[in-house]
Amino acid sequence: MRGAAGEVTRTVSAVAVLFVAAALLVAPARSVTSTARLVNCGAISVLSQKWHVAAKRVRCTSARSLIRSLASKPRPSLHRYPGTYLGMKCFDETIAFGREIECRNARKQVQGLRHR
Repeated sequence: MRGAAGEVTRTVSAVAVLFVAAALLVAPARSVTSTARLVNCGAISVLSQKWHVAAKRVRCTSARSLIRSLASKPRPSLHRYPGTYLGMKCFDETIAFGREIECRNARKQVQGLRHR
């Protein structure tokens, strides 16, 4: 009887070690492929209006410059700015608390928010 219990304990221990080893192998790969998040790039002033800028996979200096450029242009009639900017399509929307300019593609995103 004691021998069987010892075998079960060793088997359970071996399985636990395998699970821990597998988790350690997967953990670095998961952290490398994790998705980027929006980074706060601060506030800018455009035509005496305060805009808050955030970016994902775009340098903050480029993001602020892009929002400054688009916010100073006339608003597009179809809510979409013609062309691409830093490789992204850009949209202009009126939202509940103000105005939003958002530029994005599959990998990058820039967002500018202006409160009323």
